[in-house]
Amino acid sequence: MNFVQGYGLTETASILTLNPKHACKYESVGIPLPLADARILDADDQGTGEIAARGPNITQGYFRNEAETGELFDDQGYLRTGDVGYADRQGYICLTGRKKSLMVTEGGKNVCPEDIEEHFQLFRQIEQIMITGCIRDAAARSEGIEALVLPSSEYFAEVDGHAVEEEIRRLVRQVNAGLLPCQRISRTTVLEEPLEITPTHKIKRGKVLEGLKRS
Repeated sequence: MNFVQGYGLTETASILTLNPKHACKYESVGIPLPLADARILDADDQGTGEIAARGPNITQGYFRNEAETGELFDDQGYLRTGDVGYADRQGYICLTGRKKSLMVTEGGKNVCPEDIEEHFQLFRQIEQIMITGCIRDAAARSEGIEALVLPSSEYFAEVDGHAVEEEIRRLVRQVNAGLLPCQRISRTTVLEEPLEITPTHKIKRGKVLEGLKRS
């Protein structure tokens, strides 16, 4: 069975890009459909920024909600998707994360937590992982990147707690070795309870972060 990956939002009715079957790039979500135009807003030095789109498939706005409609478009009429990514030389769009979850490091680099989390997806030892920013040194106000990790109870069914934590930290060191310096995890917190998720099994980042601030 042949299948290709695409990308879109409800506001793009509903697809915006599609990987052509004859020239598919698996690391991307494809190229804009005919008559659609996509560009990268506020790109950094690596070409990564917010994905924006314009075309006949784009919504005209939210029904009876002028305030949110005004925030949806830039000054040239491009819809702000809220997704972060880049376009390669052939115009293929690659997603890296969500704008609202973007972290800015001490060196001014934009880091997408989803980009780091992806490196852990094939580890059977991990049930959930969430990457977030943290204060590494309160006195110096030094910032870092923290990994909240829920170990797999099935994988570690007969392993004691100390060994579980050691294995999780080993995996973090392994992933860190292949990351850019600005992406490397400086703190690891091993969880005992699962993080709250949506019906589609995505971690509710906002609620988790609110809980961390209160604690």
